Amino acid sequence: MGPYEGHHVRITRPFYFGAYEVTRGQFARFVAASGYDTVAEKSRGGLRLDNSAQRSKWEPQKKYTWREPGFAQEDEHPVVQIAWHDAMAFCDWLSQKEGKRYRLPTEAEWEYACRAGTTGRFGRSNDLQAVTQFGNDAAAKAVFSQWDDGVKTSDGYVYTSPVGHFRPNNLGLYDTLGNAAEWCSDWYAEYDKGAPKDNPTGPAVGDSHVGRGGGFAHVSGTRYRYYGNDSFRRPDWGFRIACDISPAPTDGASAGVNSSKQP
Repeated sequence: MGPYEGHHVRITRPFYFGAYEVTRGQFARFVAASGYDTVAEKSRGGLRLDNSAQRSKWEPQKKYTWREPGFAQEDEHPVVQIAWHDAMAFCDWLSQKEGKRYRLPTEAEWEYACRAGTTGRFGRSNDLQAVTQFGNDAAAKAVFSQWDDGVKTSDGYVYTSPVGHFRPNNLGLYDTLGNAAEWCSDWYAEYDKGAPKDNPTGPAVGDSHVGRGGGFAHVSGTRYRYYGNDSFRRPDWGFRIACDISPAPTDGASAGVNSSKQP
């Protein structure tokens, strides 16, 4: 897990991109309507936060889930302890409910939306100390002394914060570099120089999926990548959704991103 060597891609299809990460309240409505049990609920729970370099660990005698992630949350906070399968199930349910195609963004779409036309390590800035202006990812050291990303300022939240609390990026998207890491649709692989430049979707098969964006337990820049298998879940991982716009353009022109505040 870490930064990758930068390369250019082109997004030619327009799509809506959630202005916020999916919240605990939104996920609760999905569960109430569908009766869905998450991977953590059907198995031995999720990871718990730990004051160590690993920052999380299994605790078999307790069962951490999105309902009880190991710390207090309100409905406006991003839902966490979510596996890739759980995020996909939410997208499928919402697609059927609204008659649109909701999905996880591709990794390329995610970075395009996160960067929002910027080239800095943290979007608008290369200054590590500035991350607390636009992301919830630096105050946890007050409780977890072994977590040290070198940030001297504080964002004011040890754990998750309400979505939309910090400054948005140039496209009006919130929390892309903080609060919760976010699942993408792609299988994880090292960058392939022979991969398509237009609308890349990652390899056809794999054993782990990509996660992007910082969370409250990790300071992360626009180029950092994470990965986990279909059932991987952590107390600082959630997701954000995208929605296809139909019909797609056919002239090959570069597309923009429309932010959507309601999934």
